[in-house]
Amino acid sequence: MNDWLEKVVKMKLEDNYSWSDITKNLLDEFPSDLSYDAVRSRIRRAFDKYMKEWGNDTKSPENYNSSIEYKGDGTIIQDRLIEICEDEELSPEKMLKYHNLDVNKWDVVSYKNNYWHNQVKGGKRIVLYQSKIIVKPKEKYLDLSHIDEHFSNLQNNLIFEPIHYSNDEKYQMAELNIADLHLGRIRYDKDNKKIINSKELVKSFYHIISRACEELKSKSLDYILFIWSNDFFNSDTKNKTTTAGTPQDTDLPWQDLFDLGVEILVKAITMLEKVAPVKTLYIPSNHDEVFSYHAIKYLEAWFRNDPNVTISTSTYPRQYIKYGKNLLGFCHGDKINASKLSHLMSIEEPSFWSSTNFREFHIAHLHSEHMIQELNGVIVRRIASPTFSDTWTIEKGFVGAVQKAQIFIYDKNLGLYQIINIPVLNL
Repeated sequence: MNDWLEKVVKMKLEDNYSWSDITKNLLDEFPSDLSYDAVRSRIRRAFDKYMKEWGNDTKSPENYNSSIEYKGDGTIIQDRLIEICEDEELSPEKMLKYHNLDVNKWDVVSYKNNYWHNQVKGGKRIVLYQSKIIVKPKEKYLDLSHIDEHFSNLQNNLIFEPIHYSNDEKYQMAELNIADLHLGRIRYDKDNKKIINSKELVKSFYHIISRACEELKSKSLDYILFIWSNDFFNSDTKNKTTTAGTPQDTDLPWQDLFDLGVEILVKAITMLEKVAPVKTLYIPSNHDEVFSYHAIKYLEAWFRNDPNVTISTSTYPRQYIKYGKNLLGFCHGDKINASKLSHLMSIEEPSFWSSTNFREFHIAHLHSEHMIQELNGVIVRRIASPTFSDTWTIEKGFVGAVQKAQIFIYDKNLGLYQIINIPVLNL
């Protein structure tokens, strides 16, 4: 075999080079008076002759036996004949399509194409290859059928029924504030074994919702203001990081984390609206600014036809609610000095400010409760959290805060009327 032909065979059979690339690589191997097309033609003729004598071209494609092998780990090895237009550039996605495999469900581990023979179809030269591909299932894929199944399951479990509230005149509103849940958070023990995870947080969340319903069912409320969007999710990306990219110990793939989060939120609102109409809103936070926004849009779609549920999807970093003589502000509290909030309230909501007497700002982020200060007639409160300490917070010594959620009941004309603490079992 000529040296250049050996190179041709290697580039074509092992590296899957196009004929154009092979010709460009070997021009210096031929006399300088030969044109590019003449070199290409000589290379093709020599390769075809070689394959007829030494390759697989003597076999008939009709007699070729395709095969597929399924491994215990989910890997598939598939061997079949495929037709590819000459000089077509290949990619893992194209190879999946040639093997009739769904690009949304499979990742390519490797593939190899061995030349078989060529033919002309419709004026185009088609190369027939013996193609072997090894694929593995994607860890988790999300498509329309997955979304349809998710909504279908929720719909089957949650059947809305007409709700008849008392016709008595109402003078109170309840704010249920579940700050910094961090759904998906993990804690490890000293032997690096996972001991607390999402399941425990979900139990704690439902415990809070159930206790809140029990506490509020005897009260005549205008509505329940449900505040949950303060680091509700522990991570915000498929790589399990915060919005800004800080790695987190999160125990669920991102799709499962989001599915679980919106499911428990839908069930929580459905439970709460049996007590009183529900209002909720979005608070941008450092752990889950994206996921929580998607969640509030999900809730907006889910409850779009429910007159007893009001969803605000505003993305402004500070949110305000006016109830009678009360003005309440909400933000996460990670990006701004709390002492500035009282001044911002009067600037951002001047009409609400002038028509109210009782003003509070509720912020989260630090997982502990304290009234920071009262400035310019505004009480700024840090809200407690029901979550547990993870590895990072333990290493930093941020431990010992009482785990709880809080209910603030406001009288329309008299301001803050009652605070109800809902402690949770230490996790």
